[in-house]
Amino acid sequence: MAHGESTTNSTTTTGTTTKTISPAKLYQSSFPLYHWYMVAAVVALFALHHFGSMLAHRQRRLAAIKARSLVQASEKDDFAVKPTPSPSRGIFAAPLAIKAALRKTLIWREFTVGLWSSSSSEMFWSVGYTVAMLVFGFIYLPTGSDATPKSQASMYANRCGRLAFAQLPLIVGLASKNNVISFVTGISYEKLNFLHRSSARACLILSWAHSIGRSVPISLGTKNSLQHVHMQMGIVALAAFTLLTLLSFKPFLRRMAYEAFLLSHILLALLFIVGAYMHWQAFGMWVWPSLFLWGLDRFVRLGKTIFLNKLWLSFSSKTGTEERTAVVESLHGGALRVTLPRSMRWTPGQHAYLVCPTVSRFPFEAHPFTIASIPSSDKKINSDVTFLIGAEASDGFTGRLSRMAKSHGGRFEVPAYLDGPYGTIASIDSYSSVVLVAGGTGVTYTLPLALQLMRLAQAGTSAVSTLTFVWVVRNVEHIAWISSTLLQLRHDCPSSLVLDIKIFVTQALVNDLPHSPTIESSNDHETSSNEEITSDEGRSSPDSSELNEKMAVTERNEEKLRAELDHTGGRPDFSALLGPIIKDAGGGAVAVNVCGPASLSSSVRGALNSRDGPYKIKDVWNGGSSVTLHTESFGW
Repeated sequence: MAHGESTTNSTTTTGTTTKTISPAKLYQSSFPLYHWYMVAAVVALFALHHFGSMLAHRQRRLAAIKARSLVQASEKDDFAVKPTPSPSRGIFAAPLAIKAALRKTLIWREFTVGLWSSSSSEMFWSVGYTVAMLVFGFIYLPTGSDATPKSQASMYANRCGRLAFAQLPLIVGLASKNNVISFVTGISYEKLNFLHRSSARACLILSWAHSIGRSVPISLGTKNSLQHVHMQMGIVALAAFTLLTLLSFKPFLRRMAYEAFLLSHILLALLFIVGAYMHWQAFGMWVWPSLFLWGLDRFVRLGKTIFLNKLWLSFSSKTGTEERTAVVESLHGGALRVTLPRSMRWTPGQHAYLVCPTVSRFPFEAHPFTIASIPSSDKKINSDVTFLIGAEASDGFTGRLSRMAKSHGGRFEVPAYLDGPYGTIASIDSYSSVVLVAGGTGVTYTLPLALQLMRLAQAGTSAVSTLTFVWVVRNVEHIAWISSTLLQLRHDCPSSLVLDIKIFVTQALVNDLPHSPTIESSNDHETSSNEEITSDEGRSSPDSSELNEKMAVTERNEEKLRAELDHTGGRPDFSALLGPIIKDAGGGAVAVNVCGPASLSSSVRGALNSRDGPYKIKDVWNGGSSVTLHTESFGW
């Protein structure tokens, strides 16, 4: 992308040869390094924050567990002095108040234009990063006595070209499922996707600035005319990258046909990288690391797939196929439950990629789904990796999977491979109160978090004293997806944890539903024999008559279970819901985790960010609870 650097009289002698070097050229080549210095500084800052957060999390959890043990000991001794927690106030609460202000201003504040929405922090970074690259591209240019408008124009264009090349490793690295930045910062790769988009936009703007600067009559000479292959490849690269960017906007291919978008994204990206390299091979120093990162990510993913699915056993006829198949079941409301027994360990909230060659249009087509179960406590046995997939009105992969399930009587086995787990999930077991909010199949994220917190509470290693589980569904039938698991949660709840389950049905008439929105934890409930999401499923595929009889029994069991789960009609008022929880936390830390449609996340974010809402900076200053909000949304 860079051509025809002008020179001055500076020289460097090597052996018997003397090479003329332009100070301006040396000045030009330093800007890509400045860009990487800036990126390294930002990554280091987030890495330090991640390290400090882990230490604070550990200290807060241990302190809470110790305080609880002291309270329990004082209850047994009438003469013991009962410990009374004293939350930080005033100047001692300043760090928490500042953090709350930053969250409300930069992270939770949302801007929406049509189908596009972004938080203040994402917008600030995207605009700031692009401006920084343009400043690097058009900042002061040293001139000599031989400087001409033609040489200056070409040097500005060349500098933009250098900076565009320097973006490539960052763009590819941030798009990788396995990347170093996620590891050191604790930010999951999908959360880093907005950085990937920001660097890609900056690369596109710099590429166009380079192209325009080199195309003006005073700058485009005979050496760089369009008759040369390297110039033609530059145009191909720019056209491919421009088309790739346009197709990445949600209103276009990305929203309408994600599978086609993903394939076109990969092909156009490779065309851009190869075209850019052939355009100016002198900057291969930026291209080869990009290809290396892409290849390394694919190599790691392939290794995970081979290991998790024990593909080497597929060559032996004496071994079973359990580790290379999945059991697919139809559920009420157009959902599917997919179960894969695998020797995999994962953190609740993580996701994995499902590959079903006989269902997909392409043999290695992989689809991400959040794992709705938790790993077995016994590491020596396989764990059921369970996906709960909403397939209603779907024409893609999930739609084809749903139609196959129905054609097999509601349950069948299919060859399937797993790649994962992925996602960096922050631990929430150090908070005093935890609120889990889900919409529809977003419960696949919050349910395993609740199961894990329950397991830790039973072991006495969790600081959480109050767990509020909120689930918003469109139809009352959807409750049956996890009804037995919710009842099991209530049954297993220890005395050290207060469990409050609130279910809202949005498309039901309020008069047709019970008006008690909560399920208080109790130990007098007997668990139903109905299948639950964490249970081990049978692997056989019974005939049609057996399936019909089993589904009829299951439906009666599900209706019985639904009757035991109180629910209310309408949508939740999150200001009214979160207010008492934050107040009752008594200065303890509160975690709010949300997964569902973008509108659900916006509602929770808006309630916490509202001036008249339940969470105010002045309350934190006066010793009130600090709130951490984490959101996951549908779509990629």
